[in-house]
Amino acid sequence: MGAERHRGPAGPAVAGSATRRTAAGVAVAVGLFVAACGGGSSSVTGPGTTVKFASLSVGSGSACGVATGGAGFCWGNNSVGQLGNGSFTASSTPVAVAGGQTVTSLTVSLGGGFACGLASGSAAYCWGNNDAGQLGNGATTNSSTPVAVAGETFACGVTTTNAAYCWGENSAGNLGTGSTTSSSTPVAVAGTLVFQQVSGGTNYPFACAVTTSGAAYCWGWNTFGQLGTGSATGPAVCNGYACSMTPVAVVGGYTFRAVSAGGSFACGIATTGVTYCWGLNTVGQLGDSATANSATPVAVAGGHAFTAVSAGGAFACGLTAAGAAYCWGSNTTGQLGDSTQASRIVPVAVKGGYSFATLSAGNLSACGLTTTGVAYCWGNNTQGELGTGTVALSTVPTKVANQP
Repeated sequence: MGAERHRGPAGPAVAGSATRRTAAGVAVAVGLFVAACGGGSSSVTGPGTTVKFASLSVGSGSACGVATGGAGFCWGNNSVGQLGNGSFTASSTPVAVAGGQTVTSLTVSLGGGFACGLASGSAAYCWGNNDAGQLGNGATTNSSTPVAVAGETFACGVTTTNAAYCWGENSAGNLGTGSTTSSSTPVAVAGTLVFQQVSGGTNYPFACAVTTSGAAYCWGWNTFGQLGTGSATGPAVCNGYACSMTPVAVVGGYTFRAVSAGGSFACGIATTGVTYCWGLNTVGQLGDSATANSATPVAVAGGHAFTAVSAGGAFACGLTAAGAAYCWGSNTTGQLGDSTQASRIVPVAVKGGYSFATLSAGNLSACGLTTTGVAYCWGNNTQGELGTGTVALSTVPTKVANQP
């Protein structure tokens, strides 16, 4: 979800879930994905329709984009209606999201088969899987069309007054309310912290957020140290596993511009320009040249000054000010874009020499928009999530179908 630009102390973009401030209401930030990507534009032709994209977001088996005119389009797996087009039929090319709403941002769940969008009038809409109430509409019935919000299985958002709200499944305290009670409508995250951005992680659900002063806090599962507290035990126990049901501070004293939560790990860019990651690291997703889990933030190797970072399922990608893309971690489906399927414990350059304006890491694939406005995707494609019109994976960036 790659990255919609979050307004931090110095402005770089960090993805993982999209958080957008609006004139009123809750700014949607879908948990367990996400990585939204914004900026730039590209043209894609669907059946009878030419679309110029302004942003992209990649999930697990599907992806979505916002056209420059505000229309939403999605492609890939549609088994639970996550394309939002009123059907349950998969599509390997973009299809329009039903309803005709003009949206300012779209984000796709990293593991839960749903997506959410923020309308220009500040109303939030979600569609797709709703077995745990992650659509936030007070029900638990799947929807193949957008429903108004009144999440693998939860979602979070930040209001214009900087209060955080979450909704959906809550077995790990990942709603941050101080309990493990699920909610199909938004509930306030406990405490009096003032947040500017929030991002939801998957596998063992958790969320991380940055306050207006740049302090990072996390809540939810902590089985691999993904809360960044310096310990993978506690501070509480949820259903037999380490967790926190309320926000706890990420240790290290760093001031972050924003954070991105992925599959049991998180990354963030400090105001010093250094990128740090913490949590699960079995395939090098922390990028610190090792494979040991870390409950404290560790610097990503290579000395790259990233302006954006997006945490995916078990990999992450970063973007430099010059538009160069680097990825690290799991590469089983070519999601690092380096022309191989070998996992990497340090950042490797995405092939092709493209200059990207934004990027988005999903569960097993990634997408980016170049500075010239062309959309490329790479990695897994079993559900058509690369948008190329085929279901063949790609280990290098491949243009989304029917662009100029």
